Amino acid sequence: MSPTAPATPAAPTVERDLTIDGSQFQLNGQPFFPTGTNLKAIYGQNFGTTVWYPAGNGFAHRQEDIEDVEAIFEEMAAHGISMVRLGLADDGRALLDADGHVTGYNEAFRQDVRVVLEAAKRHNVLVQFTLVDFLIGAPGETERNLSLYGRSELISDPALREEFRQ
Repeated sequence: MSPTAPATPAAPTVERDLTIDGSQFQLNGQPFFPTGTNLKAIYGQNFGTTVWYPAGNGFAHRQEDIEDVEAIFEEMAAHGISMVRLGLADDGRALLDADGHVTGYNEAFRQDVRVVLEAAKRHNVLVQFTLVDFLIGAPGETERNLSLYGRSELISDPALREEFRQ
């Protein structure tokens, strides 16, 4: 009879309640001074797929990418970083079509987000996603069949903005 492999332990569950009391952050009822950083990887391609990378090029694309994310969050925690800010859609190239409609919210996008959130949770680092950045409003360009920038209607058109929110 062969020995059985030990069960893989479940990821720790960490409940967090971040509030502001006057001018002070509270984390689970205790004073908390967040120390944070921005995380940049591949602009506009951290999450999901593009015509350049139809199978994805983000955080969960290859096992090495997943291991890199884990190492990044481990390093952050080791140096006292408690929060990270990360662009979710940047200029929209992986999430939006040229007209600003959401077309890239697919399983690759969701898996890339899961990899980041799970690694952050394991290392007790809070994640603040920014939906888009200022380049969403820059003049649009097309490079090798990929629409870059140029989606200011996402902000200025109420119907498109509401579609994005849903």
